[in-house]
Amino acid sequence: MGVWWTLARYELLKYSRMRSVLAILFGLPLLIILLLGNAFGGEMKSAKVALAIQDQGELREQVQTYWHSDALGKFVEIEDAASEEEVKSLVESGGADYGVVVPAAFSKNVMAAQPAHWELLPGSKVEKNIAVEAVVERFLAEAELRQSAAIAGYPLPQQGGAAEAEETPSDESLVTIGTLGAGSDEAFGSVSPIQYYAGAYLIMFLLYAGMSGTTALMTERERGTLQRIFSQPVSGISVLCGKLGGAFLLGILQAVVIVGFTANVYGVHWGAHMELLAIVCILTIVAGIGLALIIASIVRTVKAMQSVFSIFSFVAAFVSGSMVANIGGIIDKIGRFTINFWAMKGLRGIMMGTGGAEVWGQIGVLAAIAAVLISVGALRLSKVVNQHV
Repeated sequence: MGVWWTLARYELLKYSRMRSVLAILFGLPLLIILLLGNAFGGEMKSAKVALAIQDQGELREQVQTYWHSDALGKFVEIEDAASEEEVKSLVESGGADYGVVVPAAFSKNVMAAQPAHWELLPGSKVEKNIAVEAVVERFLAEAELRQSAAIAGYPLPQQGGAAEAEETPSDESLVTIGTLGAGSDEAFGSVSPIQYYAGAYLIMFLLYAGMSGTTALMTERERGTLQRIFSQPVSGISVLCGKLGGAFLLGILQAVVIVGFTANVYGVHWGAHMELLAIVCILTIVAGIGLALIIASIVRTVKAMQSVFSIFSFVAAFVSGSMVANIGGIIDKIGRFTINFWAMKGLRGIMMGTGGAEVWGQIGVLAAIAAVLISVGALRLSKVVNQHV
């Protein structure tokens, strides 16, 4: 036991001196989690709207109240302007995201059942343009409804837009703000986007940590040093376990750093069951070691093994939904045969606090995959080291 433990610690110390390895295995996942988590999960700020109401008719007060209502306050921030020229100036200079001019004849046209419109000046931000236009269209649609009611002889409501928006809870859902391209939160299940990508890329890079042990063995083999190590009066199994054990310890350290950093700096909630989280991480590392050994037993060189492993990891990450959430279709069905899929499901269940039986079922599938891979890898281990030994 002392030999493999000494070798495992030595391997871990060796990795700690490789800056490129530390940057890839520790820095890169933290950067990707930050970028994707914020890109797909950041809440859009309210759009700043330059508003000029030139209408002095019956609907002026209703228009004014509508735009300044609390119901719209979380979607738009109003900058009152005195003229159309001021609105254009604010939009062109970037002082406002969008411009709206209510023409002088708006009330007159509405009451006379004539075509009525507002002059709209979109800004450069597409998502904010869509949000403001939804607000505009709602009021104009209500104005058209009032026109139709007046023509048909029905009583004309005395209060419009804003007052009704505040009194009717369902109206608040008529305007929806979101991040374009990100989909709704349902795409990520019951976890936030940053939680989703934290789990996905933790799994992906733990697999790479598992690969590092096989990389060390093949590098020693190609340099001829593995033969000299085996010539020493130590058990060959101890040597191999030590080399692979170093990769295992590296993966454990990587998991601790990523989970700890994202929890304390990014605010990622990993759930209350750290023991289950640790089991998922350990099984993922073991599966990565087994997969790398199987690939190494087939190919001849370190570069070939790393290339095949990277391709496999990339494809597995894609089909399992690590890169695109809720991908669906046949790709989702293929993803169910990957390590990433079951590890991610287990992590999301832990984050959401799902019932123990369901999470344990997902962990059980992951454990079965890891057991098969490490068993096959162990059987093929002689093919990895026997080229020169």
